[in-house]
This record gives sequence, C-alpha cells and structure tokens, in this order.
Amino acid sequence: MKPITLIVLFTILSLSLHGQLFDKSYYTKGTIITKKDTIKAYIDVNDEAFGYKIKYKLNQEDKKVLRVLTDSVVYLKTTLGTYERVEINKTSSLMKLLEKGAVSLYKNIYMRAAAPMYNGASGTFINGGSSEKVEYYLLYNSESYKVKKRTLKEKLKSLMADYPEIVTDIEAVKFKNLFLEIDLKKIVSKYNRYKKMNNG
Repeated sequence: MKPITLIVLFTILSLSLHGQLFDKSYYTKGTIITKKDTIKAYIDVNDEAFGYKIKYKLNQEDKKVLRVLTDSVVYLKTTLGTYERVEINKTSSLMKLLEKGAVSLYKNIYMRAAAPMYNGASGTFINGGSSEKVEYYLLYNSESYKVKKRTLKEKLKSLMADYPEIVTDIEAVKFKNLFLEIDLKKIVSKYNRYKKMNNG
C-alpha cells in the first residue's frame, strides 16, 4: 500500500474515532411539537441551549440523526424537562418550564459569542469562543417579565400582592446567589399553591 493511501486512511479513521469519542449527544425519549407536526422521538438534550436546530432520532438505535429548526418548535417534552415557546417583546424563544401556574417561571439558555481577541504576537484576531448565558422569565396574565437584579423583588411583590405573607421569602432572595433558580422556584411554587387553595 502506498504511503499516501495509508495517510488518507489513518486521517479518516482518526476523524471517525474522534467524532465517536467526543460526541456529547445524549438522547432521551420525548415529544417535539412544531407549527405543523408532532414528532415522537429520542431528542438530544445534552445541552439545554438547543441552538439553531434540535437533533433527534426516531429510534434510539438509529445512526441517522434528524434535525428540526428550533424556531419552528412550539413545545418540547423529554424525561429531563418541558420547553415552551414564550413571547418576549414581539419575538419568541423556546424556554425550559420550571414552574407552571398563576405565575409561571421559565429559564432561557442561549450561547453568547465572545468578542475576538487580538493576538499581539501574530498580529491577528483569535476567535473568542462562546459562553452559556442564562436568563429567567416570569409569565403572568400572558405578559412576560425578565428577571432583573434591580427590579426582581418589586416585580415579585407586585405580581403576588394578594399574598402578603410571601414578602419575607421574596426579601430573602439574593440575585447573585448560586441558588437563585431554586429560590425563584420555591417562591413561584408557594404562590401558585396559595392561588389554588384560594380558588385563584
């Protein structure tokens, strides 16, 4: 066998092995509902920031991976969570549902591109990569509100004004706290239970 043929074969095998070893896909059973169709499938949920397209397989053993445009998906449910399309300022995003009720809580995860960095040694710009950004939204009477540090406590008090006893819980929330999501879920869940018990 000629050396060039061996190099080509080695390169192909290396790329194939790299793809298998470093494929981070994790498929779990679920349902995708688009504007036109309902798909029962195994959905790649390795990264909650789905990006431009959502990967799925019709059968778990399938090697063929199919894709659907994220913008066309209105609802997605897997064993790891439920995602719904939420309207924000005349646009919409597919967000993870954390709590559903009189007040609903959503988590929006997306990839944010970092600015290119200048490499003085080579005189060129290097790709800055990307980082995951997480935002939370409250939905009340079909209106969505982004959770912001400056206005979080006042917004919660305003939305939950009919339940004054919850103010203590709201005041205890620390925006930069690692447990912000847990704190928000507890407050929203407590308020929704109160509304159910009082026929709200």
